[in-house]
Amino acid sequence: MPLTPEDIEHLLNNYDDVALWKEKFPEESWIVKGFAIMTLFDATVENAVSILKEKLLAISTNGFREAIESIFRSIYRIPDLNIGFTVFNEDENKFSPDTFGQQLPSYILPENHHEDARKLLCLDSYRSIIERKVFFAVSDVSEFLKKNPLSPLAKHLLDQQIKSFILAPVVKDDHLFGVMEVVAFRTKELNSINANKLEVVMPFLADTIERLSFGLQNQVQAVIQDKYTTIHESVYWKFRDEAKRLVYEQQLGREYTLKEIVFPDVYPLYGQIDIRGSSEARNLSVQKDLQKQLEMLLSLLEKVNDFYVAGDNAFLQERQQINDFSGSLSVGLREGTELYISNYLENKIHTRLKELNNPDLLPDITSYFSEMERDTGIFHDYRRKYETSITMINDKLSRILDTGQKEAQSVFPHYYERFKTDGVEHNLYIGHSISPALEFGIKKLYELRLWQLRVLCEMERAHYRLKPTLAYPLDVATLIMVYHSSIDIRFKMDEKRFDVDGSYNIRFEVVKKRIDKANIKNTNERITQTGKIVIVYSNEADKLEYIQYIKTLQAENLLESDIEKLEVEDLQGVSGLKALRVTIVH
Repeated sequence: MPLTPEDIEHLLNNYDDVALWKEKFPEESWIVKGFAIMTLFDATVENAVSILKEKLLAISTNGFREAIESIFRSIYRIPDLNIGFTVFNEDENKFSPDTFGQQLPSYILPENHHEDARKLLCLDSYRSIIERKVFFAVSDVSEFLKKNPLSPLAKHLLDQQIKSFILAPVVKDDHLFGVMEVVAFRTKELNSINANKLEVVMPFLADTIERLSFGLQNQVQAVIQDKYTTIHESVYWKFRDEAKRLVYEQQLGREYTLKEIVFPDVYPLYGQIDIRGSSEARNLSVQKDLQKQLEMLLSLLEKVNDFYVAGDNAFLQERQQINDFSGSLSVGLREGTELYISNYLENKIHTRLKELNNPDLLPDITSYFSEMERDTGIFHDYRRKYETSITMINDKLSRILDTGQKEAQSVFPHYYERFKTDGVEHNLYIGHSISPALEFGIKKLYELRLWQLRVLCEMERAHYRLKPTLAYPLDVATLIMVYHSSIDIRFKMDEKRFDVDGSYNIRFEVVKKRIDKANIKNTNERITQTGKIVIVYSNEADKLEYIQYIKTLQAENLLESDIEKLEVEDLQGVSGLKALRVTIVH
């Protein structure tokens, strides 16, 4: 039945009345004609990338591995595709398991152990992944093994029933963080063509791995600072590896006790430049400061006496005691005198002075106490000059030694530690165990010994030029101790420092602590002398070796032509030491 104008009007006003529309347009009473244009595209990869970005934010949560594998399976349309990840350490050129919480397994590492990259990869895969930093794909592992029968990588993957794979380097700013492993259990499913699908997802993976890597470095650094304190860069690698192991085990919820850090079979070198007469100079500075303070205090107490004649505040007994102190200081400073006088003044006089409130005395009392300020007061004037002189010497010598270390480390990486006391002393330890990635030979030790002798000469020459500018023109004496054999050193967790390991090696420390005050045998003359460098040794081979070094430095005009050959007096537990002594050219 045709629609009337009234029907059309009724329909226009009742859009939502389905029954009415069905009544006016019953089934099979109408035909629709026309055409449509439709464009279809595959959004699988884009959708997978969107989900991947979300999952990467929650990489440490449970189910992460399953979620990532599901995403890659949808990209490749392979229902049993597996994903792995292996960390790469550029410093050691080694692969290691995922240290970000063991979220992904490693299919290329045998038994999840650390492995050298050159041993693990064949030549082609090494060049692709490590050198060129591009993906490496194999569509048929069996065929690949036939062509490369010595490839441990192909054999290991085939043992896991992996028939095709893609290894994609995770790179950010040309830094290789690790390798993403895409593996399949049938041939041809993965190849160099579909490997290009990874180009869409790899930038997001690289950003995430970089973030996790920096987070791990911060955790490792926190462990080192907490457990080991600041560590010299030459041995940092061993502390880092142990700290990473602790973080790794903790992420897996397992208990782990840090292992002791030991470097066996290293050669020790010890040297020092000692400031001569530093104790006497300090005592003289204390003596002068105390005398100045007692003079000013005595003058102040006399003013107080003018206001309190015969009163409780006259300080009569204290004035007498101050005069006695001045008399004893005029003949020298004895041990304990400084502390005794300071305690007496604080407890007997200063407390009472602070209680006085006479306005006529307050300016003088305030002036007296202001001169007691350690940084500005005249009662510490000579001590400040002494301390400044010591600091200037130590800083100058330390800078030369530290700067020279840059050259010395290029000879062969070695452990270096320096101490400032009344002078500067240092320890060096060199050996294969400190830098196992490099080849160590005894010639490296000889080069370091020559460097040590040369830099100590330069340090004393620098002091000679500095001396005229010092408030206390103190002298120095230089010493080297030669130890004939290698020792073991161990990091002491309780003391946060390295020390010799074992009773056999303890002789090195014993000798080191006793020789600087030693005399020439059967005399009262110290082996160390101002303007000369002394080399203490125990066998003839060391003597001949150092005579050659001395001749080298004589040719460089660092040492005079004279060479004294001395015998060192017998010390407690140490005998048979000898020494060479040479004048330094200033």
